[in-house]
Amino acid sequence: MFSNRLRELRKQKGLTQMELAKLLNCSLSKIAMLETDKRDPVKEDLLRFSEIFDVSIDYLLGKNNLDLNPQLNKEMEQALHKLYSLDEENRKAIEKIIDNAYYKIINEEK
Repeated sequence: MFSNRLRELRKQKGLTQMELAKLLNCSLSKIAMLETDKRDPVKEDLLRFSEIFDVSIDYLLGKNNLDLNPQLNKEMEQALHKLYSLDEENRKAIEKIIDNAYYKIINEEK
């Protein structure tokens, strides 16, 4: 999964493997091996890729897809911050409202 994400992100950013290697101060062969799953990234690589592509390490490793839209991520983070600043009773009430709205929309689409 990492190799696919790396290649996809590099291409989205319009970088060649050589340009990415220069940004990381590493060899072209290292980038090629990472993109073809012939080498696993070390922690430092993951941190640097995360910074270069403005995505989380979890996204790089395929643990979530949330980084596909950074603006949406920011909005989600703000909404969650608001939600978790409430006391438990109010938070559960909001969660119930969201669940009800979600299921209403899903049922209308059928």
